[in-house]
Amino acid sequence: MICLENTPKNTGVYISGDINDFTLLLASLQLIIGENGDYVGYEQVRIRFLEFCSGIAESLHDERKVVFVDNGLKEVHGQGMTLTAVQDKNVYHKIPVLWSELLFIGYVANDFIEMNAKNNKHYWDIVPATIRLFQGVIAEHLEKTIGEHKFRLLKSSLTPKFIGYYQNYMVQYIDQLALDYLKNEIEDRDDAVSILARRIAIKDSNYIKTKKGIEKLAKQYKISVDDVEVAVVDTQKLDW
Repeated sequence: MICLENTPKNTGVYISGDINDFTLLLASLQLIIGENGDYVGYEQVRIRFLEFCSGIAESLHDERKVVFVDNGLKEVHGQGMTLTAVQDKNVYHKIPVLWSELLFIGYVANDFIEMNAKNNKHYWDIVPATIRLFQGVIAEHLEKTIGEHKFRLLKSSLTPKFIGYYQNYMVQYIDQLALDYLKNEIEDRDDAVSILARRIAIKDSNYIKTKKGIEKLAKQYKISVDDVEVAVVDTQKLDW
């Protein structure tokens, strides 16, 4: 099962699990977003999902991100039999991701799950079930990080106001939020997570300001809004 824990310097979150956990999660995320053009206004959001998936898939080949986790199996004695060949550790992959990316995937997944519902094989379809479980893991860890009181204020945002909320969303805003978050001192980052989560969930004045700025730059340089960069975070250079 996928599990989460904060990185040592609260730069982001470790996603941990075995190869089967990640294979199922990545396959489900890629299936839920459909093909390019399936959902109008979600092209850039879809690309963001694919980048998230490709980043994890690439990290699965990095031996430095492999850890061995006790699986609870001990040497068993019984009725004259001893099972000594059983491995007592599982191979897990421990992959760091930014809080902003993780939360964005969690929130937007609501839209994709509902839009893709017509493709479900049946009510118990494993694809949306896998993503709902991942959302649950995110929510549980978010509450653990920011505390019960702050989480209670955020709980309503976990249920979308309407399907299509992230249509034509300016994904560059997520990069700006990531940069703003990383400017916090390490000891202040836990508190900053609740602000980050709320700003991704609600298109507040900060989002509107960023959106207008992107549109202005696009018009000024006669380029698509998709080609405007407002912030760049190089995760390879981060001190997690």
